[in-house]
Amino acid sequence: MAKCSGLLLVAALAVSCAIGGGGGPNVEEKELGHSGYVVDAPTSWKVEAQVQSFYTITGAGPGTGAGTDTAAGAEQPGVQVTESFAMPPSVEELASQVCDGSGQGEVIKEALPDGGFFVQCARPSRATGATTTRIEAVVPAGNGKALRCHLETDRDPTAAAAICRSLRKK
Repeated sequence: MAKCSGLLLVAALAVSCAIGGGGGPNVEEKELGHSGYVVDAPTSWKVEAQVQSFYTITGAGPGTGAGTDTAAGAEQPGVQVTESFAMPPSVEELASQVCDGSGQGEVIKEALPDGGFFVQCARPSRATGATTTRIEAVVPAGNGKALRCHLETDRDPTAAAAICRSLRKK
């Protein structure tokens, strides 16, 4: 029994580190410019300020949001963080905005620390019709505004979801 428990603990830690939990050695806190907000992302990923209040978090390699069809070292689609002029009043409202009821299947809805919300759902892409996973996290930024972390992808969304869930005030 002790051997099984030890193996389960090791497996749980490995999964946690792979998706950004626990601040493992491959994940670090990344500042979003001078916004006062941060995310936890793989150490090899970069934060780029596109314009004021618009950030892209990009990186390369497997285990960083890519499916198994992506070669090691290939650039992954960027997670975007943008300022929004409104904070949704509830996780239900965010889910309605993001998933819009069009064949989304399972919808993951979570409350985040400090009054934020996280939503993830699969749905047909508006651009191609292929099934994609849509991820969105929203955290209050004061004065009725919010920061939104989002990505729509047809690849494994695990790392992007972990990055968006980690969006917080420093």
